[in-house]
Amino acid sequence: MLVLKEVTHADEGLYAIKLSSGFTYETYRLTVSECIKPYHRKYGQNFGNDITENSTILEFIPRGAPPEAMPVVLWNRTDPTTSNAGRGRLMHGKTWVAERVTQADQGNYTVRDDMGKIVSRSTLTVHGHSFNVTRFTKESLNLRLFLPIPHANLIFTPTRYPDESSLGPFDPKPPRGPVQLIREGQITDHDLRYRGLISLDRDGTTNAVVISSLTLRHGGLYEIRDQDGNLVSSTLLQVIEKGGKWRAHLKSITVPSGMFVSLVGVILFLKRYPRWSLRQIITGFRRNLSNEVPEHPCVSPVSNQVFERRLIEKYIAENGTDPMNGQPLSEEQLVDIKVSHPIRPKAPSATSIPAILKSLQDEWDAVMLHSFTLRQQLQTTRQELSHALYQHDAACRVIARLTKEVTAAREALATLKPQAGLVAPQAVPASQPAAAGAGGEPMEISEQVGMTPEIIQKLQDKATILTTERKKRGKTVPEELVRAEDLSKYRQVASHAGLHSASVPGILALDLCPSDTSKVLTGGADKNVVVFDKNEEQIVATLKGHTKKVTSVIYHPSQSVVFSASPDNTIRVWSVTGGNCVQVVRAHEAGVTGLSLHATGDYLLSSSEDQYWAFSDIQTGRVLTKVTDESAGCALTCAQFHPDGLIFGTGTADSQIKIWDLKERTNVANFPGHSGPVTSIAFSENGYYLATGAQDSSLKLWDLRKLKNFKTITLDNNYEVKSLVFDQSGTYLAVGGSDIRVYICKQWSEVLNFTDHTGLVTGVAFGENAQFLTSAGMDRSLKFYSL
Repeated sequence: MLVLKEVTHADEGLYAIKLSSGFTYETYRLTVSECIKPYHRKYGQNFGNDITENSTILEFIPRGAPPEAMPVVLWNRTDPTTSNAGRGRLMHGKTWVAERVTQADQGNYTVRDDMGKIVSRSTLTVHGHSFNVTRFTKESLNLRLFLPIPHANLIFTPTRYPDESSLGPFDPKPPRGPVQLIREGQITDHDLRYRGLISLDRDGTTNAVVISSLTLRHGGLYEIRDQDGNLVSSTLLQVIEKGGKWRAHLKSITVPSGMFVSLVGVILFLKRYPRWSLRQIITGFRRNLSNEVPEHPCVSPVSNQVFERRLIEKYIAENGTDPMNGQPLSEEQLVDIKVSHPIRPKAPSATSIPAILKSLQDEWDAVMLHSFTLRQQLQTTRQELSHALYQHDAACRVIARLTKEVTAAREALATLKPQAGLVAPQAVPASQPAAAGAGGEPMEISEQVGMTPEIIQKLQDKATILTTERKKRGKTVPEELVRAEDLSKYRQVASHAGLHSASVPGILALDLCPSDTSKVLTGGADKNVVVFDKNEEQIVATLKGHTKKVTSVIYHPSQSVVFSASPDNTIRVWSVTGGNCVQVVRAHEAGVTGLSLHATGDYLLSSSEDQYWAFSDIQTGRVLTKVTDESAGCALTCAQFHPDGLIFGTGTADSQIKIWDLKERTNVANFPGHSGPVTSIAFSENGYYLATGAQDSSLKLWDLRKLKNFKTITLDNNYEVKSLVFDQSGTYLAVGGSDIRVYICKQWSEVLNFTDHTGLVTGVAFGENAQFLTSAGMDRSLKFYSL
């Protein structure tokens, strides 16, 4: 099982499970969507946003900002000067923390990577502190500020207004609506109700506003706001007028607003039944007011009674005694009762006949809705089953017809004796994938199916991954790479001349397996493709099938599959393990002159003397697109993909190098300068340099960023350039032709020269980290060079 951890948008795409033969077994498409995490904080609390290793920038958009508003950069890894450090700071390198948040910090927080893609998103909502308080007249009220006194503003909105009928025509009338009692830490005198009653004090470790000698006129909503108008806290005060007896028993009971109605009910109950004591009422209120089973029961050892821990702790904090017998009791004396989670009974309001009828109606509606949903699902399932049975019947008919056709084809093949190595063309329906045909012969497909959006997206995703990896590597070279001074000491260590037939001598193409450079692939003038093991010094496979010489070969980087091209107008896909041809692609009407494998490993680029280049799918053998430059009107001599795979280059017989955009299938740049047919081109791994050789005894280097030639190396007179290749790090450039030469990039100085071949060198390649160099030539020999 393959597990992708911490997926990003770069991981989106199509994932395929392939068999060892290279055929797709199963595919999965991954789509990454954004996840927005909501956060809620009280005024003055801290807010943290996680910063991952691949995060580069943290942006903030305030709540209510217009869509065209630019985000505020709170943190930037690459350019700290652009960060808004006043809003927060990065702690321990992993979390960005905003301390003491206010409503101004509400909004969307977005973390992006160095490519500008979203890593995470979160939204912050800040609430003010909320309290419901009940006090008796002549008591005092403490309001916690939660912020420094100079920044505090207190606004009062009354819930009742005094009777103005007794006021004279010249008497001052009390203000109506909100009244500001404290402005920026200073007590105002706008309201006579509070003159001399408000003071600023300390409540433990926090600042507080104290309002003393409360009256009924002081009931209402008290809002504390900061200097920017942000809500810090809101307190709803209810003032009850009663004598000293009530204050002695119910002193400063702070309850939710809903419980105030229950207190009024207690008062009315005492008036109706005067013989009930207040202690009995309070005890019943503490234990049975909610009519619920205690969630956290505990036992008082003083009275052996069971209480709800939350209520008894609050009673002990106010009175310090047991509510049943009045004896001293502390929280440490309480004993918890361990019970399973109780089943909460229905609320008393749900026991009335209308409530029961409503509950039954709701349950009936829910049952009917569930029944309707089940009927819908049943109908959908029936339709799907009907469609599946129809498709199964149709598939059985198709299988029976194909089986009959295959049987007839095998009977026809049994009567024929085709020449060994030749493949009879066969037509394949467009709906069937390419596969091995009857008798083990490969099927040929030449129709064009076009570049689908899925293919273009796949190419784009691969290019993005490769570009990101190149940026991470930067300009560093692998530590295992052979140094130039050691490379200059290389000498021939092995030579093999028996790979191809001596009757038609010559090796015309060479390639190494990228994942195992001990595997060497050659194509010869004897029409054969040979896989050679350098370590074992023996031939692994000899692949026969072309009717003309083999001019281009490629080894697949991850599969036991090789590719070859020939002037017989075909491209063949071979299985190394099976030793047979599994695919024949007829993309051209003339000889194939160049071959290049895309970085995805799924597509082939080919050039031909018919003036076309073609882009083919190696899994199906289908030609996806085929393009020519009608204005040029000359044959293509070679082709090579850029390392990212979105552009490629082709050489022409009239000395032009053309750069093409694969997605748009257009010619985007031309490099004139050679005076003969272009024989070889090679892109450097750094993605910037292009090396070209032609039949003018010169080697030219081009800068793809500036689209110009920045270096020309003039070779000996009549020097024939047949092969160009950069090593995997882009440090060295090898040239094969009249001899073998190796140049060090940037200085472009020659560090190595071999003249061991007795004929033209047609192929040259670097081993891993340039640990060795291999070459092949027209003298039918394969040579290796190292220390």
